[in-house]
Amino acid sequence: MGRILCIDYGERHTGVAVSDPTRMIARALPTIHHDSESELLSALRTVITEQEVDEIVIGLPVSQSGKPSRRSEQVRSFAGQLRKATGLAIATFDERFSTARALE
Repeated sequence: MGRILCIDYGERHTGVAVSDPTRMIARALPTIHHDSESELLSALRTVITEQEVDEIVIGLPVSQSGKPSRRSEQVRSFAGQLRKATGLAIATFDERFSTARALE
């Protein structure tokens, strides 16, 4: 079983973290600074290979009411591109209230 890569997608700066081999603990990796989605895809393919990733989770920003937003559609579009580029399973994670949950 490989590691899980977690992505906080941004238009110019994308946060990434990777799980340990047991998938119990994650650690942050350096933020990826990029000028284009193709540059980001290339950087992520490198991380996936180096870290032996076999699953990806991308944070999905949705409105407080749970309705999709322009931003959530951008993330879904990028997730589709990443799936095509890597062939890996990709899940999205609803980011609503994630900061509040982390502080509990």
